[in-house]
Amino acid sequence: MKRYLNLWRRFVKLGKRYRFRVRGVAFSAPGKVDHGNETIYAGGALPFLDQVNLADELQLDIPVAIENEGKTAAIAELWLGNLTGIDNGAAVVLGTGIGGVLILNDALHTGSHFQAGELSFMHKGETRFYADSYGKSVQLYK
Repeated sequence: MKRYLNLWRRFVKLGKRYRFRVRGVAFSAPGKVDHGNETIYAGGALPFLDQVNLADELQLDIPVAIENEGKTAAIAELWLGNLTGIDNGAAVVLGTGIGGVLILNDALHTGSHFQAGELSFMHKGETRFYADSYGKSVQLYK
């Protein structure tokens, strides 16, 4: 937890130092990112991110954006990579988990629960989602 706090302090210090030269900050993180309140849930391989709202934590005077790491990889592919010019496609992203991403009508599709296409968060018959049992590549292998 001490590392976590030191990391936030560094971000805040950098943000304040360059606030007149930077128009916004974007973060890519594991876990589910709820864009209704910009909060990370589950945190995937970084469980300390569970229920963290980075914009609130950092308290910067510039916009702060956050997106799931697999989805940001697909956005980059859509923008400059192998998905450029593809209206409807999919990507599998191997990172801290196994991310599945859907591109529909030339845009990222997140779904009503912000997890569309996610392979790491597939239910295995349970009716309830447990943050500590999904989102990790090892769990899918078991």
